[in-house]
Amino acid sequence: MNEIESALTLEELLQHCCNPGSPQYEKAWRAFLCQYKKFIYHVITKTSRDFRMARLHRDLQENVNDIFGDVMTILVKDDFKALRSFRALESEKRFRSYLAVICSNTTSARIRKLFGHMAEGDPAELTQYMKVLPADNLWMLYEQLVDDLRTLSRRNRANLERDIHILMLYKWKQMPQQTIRRFPCLRSIGERVIEIVSSRQLLALKDIGKY
Repeated sequence: MNEIESALTLEELLQHCCNPGSPQYEKAWRAFLCQYKKFIYHVITKTSRDFRMARLHRDLQENVNDIFGDVMTILVKDDFKALRSFRALESEKRFRSYLAVICSNTTSARIRKLFGHMAEGDPAELTQYMKVLPADNLWMLYEQLVDDLRTLSRRNRANLERDIHILMLYKWKQMPQQTIRRFPCLRSIGERVIEIVSSRQLLALKDIGKY
């Protein structure tokens, strides 16, 4: 532990980190990294493994390093908004929890972007990827992707919710088309609509990260 790290409270450390004009600015950031870098890497790595990043055909450590850079960018952008937004300055435990949420959300965003890129390729790969995800992570990913699809489709809302439900039943639940068409609200759809709708929704995911 270096001198400034031991001398400053959490509140003082963040104040210096958020003030480029402070004479302690660079030392404060060195202290911040000394204290939290290992923790940030731990959360990113755990979240990446939980989401089976390697199954997305990406090098785990390379992506973890990239995500670490994304987290640091989030902390300093918009005049250090993320750091300034933290209020429980007396609690080291709550600050670590706050950092963990930022790291997890940033990692999830990268996973969704990689998932969107995979959607441009072989649909069978997506199916295999979803099969190996733990149930909690699978549904977390689904909920996040649904939010992304709603954002991407905000100008074209026709049948959006129906299409999202078809995607969930056909791709996530692996439900046969005949079974899906037994649902009262889906009885009128044509034989090829389920496949077309699912493919269209998956292709839309490739635009994640561009808005």
